Amino acid sequence: MVHRELLGVPKDRDRFGWILLQVPGEPFCQLRTSSISEDYTGGGKYSKDGSPSFARLRFQKCK
Repeated sequence: MVHRELLGVPKDRDRFGWILLQVPGEPFCQLRTSSISEDYTGGGKYSKDGSPSFARLRFQKCK
C-alpha cells in the first residue's frame, strides 16, 4: 500500500505477508504476519533500508 501526501506525492509504502512455520521441536506451527515499510526517495524509487517486522497471530496444527 502506497501512502501519499495531500497533493498526491508518494510518502512511503508498506508490504504485508503471512508466514506459516514450525520451530524444530515445537508441536504446533505458528502463523505470523510480516511487514516492511520503505520511504519514497523520489524518481519512482523507494529506499531499500526498511526493516521487516514480524508478529505472531496464532498457533495451529501443522497439517
